[in-house]
Amino acid sequence: MEFDEERSIACEMSNIFQRLKWIYQKFRLSYTLPFFILISYTLIGAAIFRKLELERDQRERETFRDSYNYAMDQVLRRMLELRCQDVVIRADEHLQMRYAREAIGWFIDYLNLTQVIKERNDSSPWSWYGSMFYAGQLYTTIGYGLPVAKTRAGQIASIFYIMLGIPVFLIILKEVGRLLSRALRKLYKRIRTAKSKLPTRQLTRIGMPVKALYTSAYSIATSVGSEHRKLAHVELDSELGANEQNALNKKL
Repeated sequence: MEFDEERSIACEMSNIFQRLKWIYQKFRLSYTLPFFILISYTLIGAAIFRKLELERDQRERETFRDSYNYAMDQVLRRMLELRCQDVVIRADEHLQMRYAREAIGWFIDYLNLTQVIKERNDSSPWSWYGSMFYAGQLYTTIGYGLPVAKTRAGQIASIFYIMLGIPVFLIILKEVGRLLSRALRKLYKRIRTAKSKLPTRQLTRIGMPVKALYTSAYSIATSVGSEHRKLAHVELDSELGANEQNALNKKL
């Protein structure tokens, strides 16, 4: 009984393997499977890094946003306390606020701090797109520097993710290189075949009128030759008739 059960299990496993093999060959998974693995690996990494980094990054951005707004309000209030020489501006508090804000904005822009403040005030880069972008930077070894893992857990996870991701990416590059090589060879063969056929077609097109011209010239020459032969026969017959007449006259 146990032997029969093991045999049935082995048969089922063999059938499953044959079906998987058929699916693998039918849908050409040898081409698409590596890309599917790479995309899945990127999504897994994005989920891990987003989970580890998103909360802290949002908290830091919220703290910076509050600090920036508080500092801006304090600077504006202290600037308003200064004595203004313009009577119109001094009488309108909203106008004073606008001019003071423009002055502070010019100061920040002059020190090239606008982009830094804008980046810190924007939403967190650890969205799904940003997390996938960070994961892609790791296994492609590009390293743009944005976003960056700041938590200890995220940094350790990045190390292990790179150790596994770089070999996977190299395998994918090998498959891509093989596909490109095959496509380029096919393209080269097609170009070479088309190039070899092109002169033959041109010669055929050129040879057709030449052949027709040769045929017409040959027919004309043949007809002219036949006319010449007819005239020669007529002249020969006339000469024979004249000779016979002379011989008859001599006899008489």
